[in-house]
Amino acid sequence: MAKKNGGGGSQLAQLKARLAGEGISDRRQMKQSAKKRKRGQASSERDEQQARREKLQRIAESSQFNPFEEKITKPKNVVLGRHIRGAVGKPGEARQGGLRDRKENLLPEWKNRNKSGSFVDRRFGEGSGKNMEGMNMEDAMLERFTRERQQRANKMSMFNLDDAEEEGLTHYGRSLNDLDEYDDIHLSDEETGEDRMAHFGGFGDEEQANEEEDEDRQKTKAEVMKEVMAKSKAHKMERQQIKMQDEDLRQQLDDDFGDLRSLLMGGGALPEPAAEERKELPSAESAPVDPKKAKENAYDAAVREMVFERRAKPQDRLKTEAEKAQELAEKLQKAEDQRLRRMRGEEIEDEKGNDRKGRRGQPAGGDDLEDDFELDGMTSRDVYGLGQGLRGEDAEDDEEEDAEEEDEDEEVSGDAEEDEGEDGEGEVGSDEAEEDDDFDDLADMKALAGTGEDMDTDAEAEPENIVSKSTKKGSKAKTTHILPFTFPCPATLDELLAILSVNKVEADDVPVVIKRIRAVHHSSLAEDNKFKLQTLLGVLLDYILHVFVKLNASNKSETMNTINSLVPQLYTLTKTYPVAASEHFVGKLALMQRNLTRGLSKGALNADARTWPGVPECILLKVTSTVWPTSDRSHPVTTPLALLVCQYLSSCRVRNVQDIIKGLFLSSLVAENERQSRRLVPEALNFLHNSITLLLPSVSIKQLSSVNRQFGIPWPDIQETIAKEIRLGAKVPSEAPIEQLDFVQLIGSNLSALQNAEHDAIKSQALVASMTLVEEFARLYSGSIGFVELFKPFDMLLSGSISKAKLPAEWLEQKRNSTHEKVSRMVNNTARQRRALRLQAHRAIPIASHVPKFDQGFNPERKGGRTFDPDAQRAEVAKLRALAKKERKGAMRELRRDNEFLADARREAREEEDSRYAKQIDKIMGSFSAERGEEKAYLREKQKIKRRAGKK
Repeated sequence: MAKKNGGGGSQLAQLKARLAGEGISDRRQMKQSAKKRKRGQASSERDEQQARREKLQRIAESSQFNPFEEKITKPKNVVLGRHIRGAVGKPGEARQGGLRDRKENLLPEWKNRNKSGSFVDRRFGEGSGKNMEGMNMEDAMLERFTRERQQRANKMSMFNLDDAEEEGLTHYGRSLNDLDEYDDIHLSDEETGEDRMAHFGGFGDEEQANEEEDEDRQKTKAEVMKEVMAKSKAHKMERQQIKMQDEDLRQQLDDDFGDLRSLLMGGGALPEPAAEERKELPSAESAPVDPKKAKENAYDAAVREMVFERRAKPQDRLKTEAEKAQELAEKLQKAEDQRLRRMRGEEIEDEKGNDRKGRRGQPAGGDDLEDDFELDGMTSRDVYGLGQGLRGEDAEDDEEEDAEEEDEDEEVSGDAEEDEGEDGEGEVGSDEAEEDDDFDDLADMKALAGTGEDMDTDAEAEPENIVSKSTKKGSKAKTTHILPFTFPCPATLDELLAILSVNKVEADDVPVVIKRIRAVHHSSLAEDNKFKLQTLLGVLLDYILHVFVKLNASNKSETMNTINSLVPQLYTLTKTYPVAASEHFVGKLALMQRNLTRGLSKGALNADARTWPGVPECILLKVTSTVWPTSDRSHPVTTPLALLVCQYLSSCRVRNVQDIIKGLFLSSLVAENERQSRRLVPEALNFLHNSITLLLPSVSIKQLSSVNRQFGIPWPDIQETIAKEIRLGAKVPSEAPIEQLDFVQLIGSNLSALQNAEHDAIKSQALVASMTLVEEFARLYSGSIGFVELFKPFDMLLSGSISKAKLPAEWLEQKRNSTHEKVSRMVNNTARQRRALRLQAHRAIPIASHVPKFDQGFNPERKGGRTFDPDAQRAEVAKLRALAKKERKGAMRELRRDNEFLADARREAREEEDSRYAKQIDKIMGSFSAERGEEKAYLREKQKIKRRAGKK
C-alpha cells in the first residue's frame, strides 16, 4: 500500500519527505541567525504561520500515512473504465464529521433544553461565521475594535457642521458657485414672456393664439402647476358652495321645526307654500358636472344625508331560556295573586298605581273573570232586563277606559299561556310551536283508528282536530269557574285527580293546568324541579290511561280532545327527560306482558281470560309509538313495544269479533310503525290471513289446510263452534258504510248485546279493514325478496280457490275483487322479475402457455438480484418502497448514534461534576486537616507549657 501511494521506506521517512516537499521545517532545528531574521519580519510571520497550519492540516487529513483510515471494497471482477460509487470509503473521517456536526448542533440543543431564552453574539469575530475564516482570535478582536471606533466616529460626526461638504445655491440643478461671471447669463424666452404678461397684460389674444398653435407640445412645469392650482381652487369653491347650501337647508329646517312639531302633536295640516316660495334650492347638480364624478357626488350626498338621520335605539338583549322560564313563572304567580285578591274583594292596583275599583259602574262581562269566564255574549242588562241608567258622556268615557284596562288584564292570562307554549321548557326551547303541527295528525286517535283505503294520507286527521279545537273553545266559553294560575306538582295520580277536583277543573282545561304546572316548576327555577317533572311524566301517562278507563259514547269526543292536547306535552317531557320517560313506558309495557302471560295461562280460548288488550292498553301502545321513534333498529322502548305487539298477534286466539277488531288495531299499528323501516312482521300477515278466513261465509277446509301447510301459516280455529259466530252472515247492509271502523268505540263496547244486523255490519267492516290492511302491507313489502311467498296465500284466499261462495253484498264483492286484483298483479310482476338460480357462466379457459421472459437491460449488480419489471408503476412502487426502507434504516441509525453521543455527553458531564465535587470535598477536607493540625499543635504546645510549669 505504501509503494502504491508513492515513495519507499517507512511511514516516518515518507512523512519527513512529505514535510520537506511542502517546505515545512522544524523551528527547533533552525540556526539562531535564521530565527532572528524571522523575528524581524513580524508583518508576514502571521501569514506564514497560517499557511503552515493549513499544510499540516492537509497532510494530517490525507490517508497516505494511515492506510487504516480507508475502507476499500474489492470488486469480484475488475472492469476497465467503470467507477463503482462507494467502493472506497473513509469511515473514520465520516465518524469525525458526524461527531463534529453533533457537537455544533445537537449538543447546544441538549444543553439549552430547559432554557426558554437564548443569546446570540453577533459581534465581529464571534461564533462560527464566515468572518472568522483565516483569522485568529487576536486579529478578530483587533478588527472588532476598529469597526466599533469607526461606527462611533460616524455617529459623532453626523451633526458636525465643520466637516460637512460646502453647499451653495443652485439654479435649475446647477450650482451658482461654479459661475464666476454673470455677463453671459441671459433670461430665457419663457421668463421674458411671463414678465410681459405680468407687467403689461397682453389682452389674451396672443396667449390664446399660442395655445392653439402649441396644443401638441409638452407642457412645462409652470403650466402644470398652474393647472393644478386652478383645479384646487375650483374644488375648494365647489365645496364652499355645497357647504353654504347645507347651511341654508339646515336653517330652513330650523325655521320650519315649530310647524313640524305642531303637526306631530296633533295640529292641523300646514298650508301649502306659495308658488314663488316653491323654488328649488341651488344645488351642485344644477351646474354642469363632470360625468366621471357623478357616482362620487351621489355617494358624498348620501353620506351627508346620513348626518341628519336619527340614531338607532339600543334594544334589550335576548333572554336565556332560564330567564324566560323565570319571567313566565313570575307572571303566573302575579296573576294568581290578583285572582285571589279579587276573590277576597280586595282592591287591585294596576301597574301605573291606578285604583281598579272605579269599574263598579260597568256591567259585568267575561273579561272580569279573566279568559276563563264568559256569559254567552250577554250582559246583566240583557239577562235581567236592566237599563243603562242615568249615564252621560263621562260614563261612556269611563266605559271605554275600563274596556282598555280589561284588554290589558286579558293579555296577562293570554300572554302567560302563549309564553308557556313557546318557552315553557328550557331544555326543549321553542319546540312547543312545532309540537302542535307534529301532533295534530299523530295524536288524533280517531283518525289513527281509521282503516280506509287512504291510510297513507293524513289529511283526514286535520278536520277532526279543527272540530276538536272548536269544540274545546265552545266548551270553554260555557265554563263559569276561575282557573288558578299556580298549582302544586303532583307526585301520584291521586294527587292530580285531587287537584282537578278541588279546583273544579273541566276536562278541556286539564292541558292548561299541566302547562301551568310545567311553567311554575321549571327545572331552572329550583334544583328538585327536574325530579318533580320526571315524576309528572309518569303521572301524566297514568292520567291518560285513567281517562280511557271511563271512556263511553257520551264522553268520547271530549276524551279524544283532551288526549290530543296532552300528547304534545308528554312528547315534550319525553324529549327533555328521555331516561326517566323510558323507564315509565317500559314499566307499563312489562305490566301488559305479565297480564298477557297470566291470561294465556288460564287458556287461550277461555272467555274469561284477558288475553287481548283493552282500550287503555291500545291507547298506551299508540301513544308509545307516537312519542318514541319506531324506525330505529334497536330502541329501549319501541323494541319491547314491537315484541309485545307480535306476542299479542301470535299467541292470542280469536274468540269473537271483538278479538278480530283488536287484532286489526294491532296490525294497523304495525303497518304504521314499519312504514319507514319496512321490517318484516310475519305475525301481522298471519293474523290478517286467519281473520279473513274466519270472516268469509264459507271456506274449503282441504284447500285451506294445503295452503297453510305450504306457506307455514298457523291453523285458525275454523272448526271450533266459536268460528260459526264469527263467520259473516247474510244480514249485511246493502250499501257500504260511510264512516270508517272506529276501533276505540268497538273495543270498549259490548258487541254481544247487539242484534244480528248490527253484528253483521261490524263483521263486514272488519272484513273490509282486513283487506285494506293486506293492500297496505303489499305496498309496504313490495320490494321484499320473499314477496311472492308472503302474499301468494292472500292471492289464493281472495281468488275463490279456497272460498268459492260470493259475499252477501255487492260492495263487499267489489272490495274483494279489487284487493285480489292488486295483490295478484304485484305477485305476478315480482315472479316475472325473478331469475332462477344457475351456475355462473365462464368463458373457456385456454391452456396456459409459459413464454420465457428476457430482460434486455439485465444488471447483475442490481440490489437483491431483482430482474426488470415490465410494469412501470409496480417498478416505481418497489423503488419507492426500497427508498423508504433505506431512509428509515438511515434515520434509525442516526437516532441511535445521537443517543450514543448524548449518553457520552451525559457521562462526561457527570464525570466532570463528580470530579469538581471531589476536588471541592478534598479542598474542604484539606482545610479541616490543616485546622486540626493547628489545633493539635496548639494542644501539644499547651501540654509542654503545663509540664514545664509543673517541673518548676
